[in-house]
This record gives sequence, structure tokens and C-alpha cells, in this order.
Amino acid sequence: MLLFHHIILNILRFREELMIAEGLGDFEDHHDKIVELAMMQYMKAEDFRMKIRAVSAQYTALLPRLHIKGEELDKAIEEFGNDILENDIDEEIQKPVSTTADKI
Repeated sequence: MLLFHHIILNILRFREELMIAEGLGDFEDHHDKIVELAMMQYMKAEDFRMKIRAVSAQYTALLPRLHIKGEELDKAIEEFGNDILENDIDEEIQKPVSTTADKI
């Protein structure tokens, strides 16, 4: 039980450090609240929802293969999501206009 508690604390500490490193540490609101609000706003955009569904489908297909080592798996992991994100180079995801994000 102590090992499990230690692992959870390390995960939370790493997550906290990652959020701070990404610039979400200097706000009055907690970074989880900021990310949750951003997800709610982005989920209003149909093209974002389509990309989330596509990434989820790729993840679901890749997950059972993770225990198999090999070049094919390494390539699949390296290319994960690339076909979905390639379209964003020329055109950005249509971002909804936020009325509450400015208040954060």
C-alpha cells in the first residue's frame, strides 16, 4: 500500500511540474480548472471533436499492440496522430470565441 501511495504522489508531482513548465502555474485558478475550461470550450468546435474521436480510435487500435516489440510497433508509436495533426499545419482548428477564458 505504501508503494502505491508513493507512485501516486510521484505521478501527481510530475503532473504539477509539467503544468508549471507549460506556463499554467502562475494563475490564480488551479491549472486543472484552466485545462477543464479550455476542453469545454474546444469541445464546442466540431473539427476538434472529430480530431479527438480520431485520436481515440487510433489509441484504442494501438493499445493492444503495446506488448509486442518490433520495428512496426515503434513506427506506429512514432507516427501516432501525425495524419490527424498534418492538416493543422495549413489550417488551424476553428477555435470558439471564449467569453469566460478572459476572466481566468
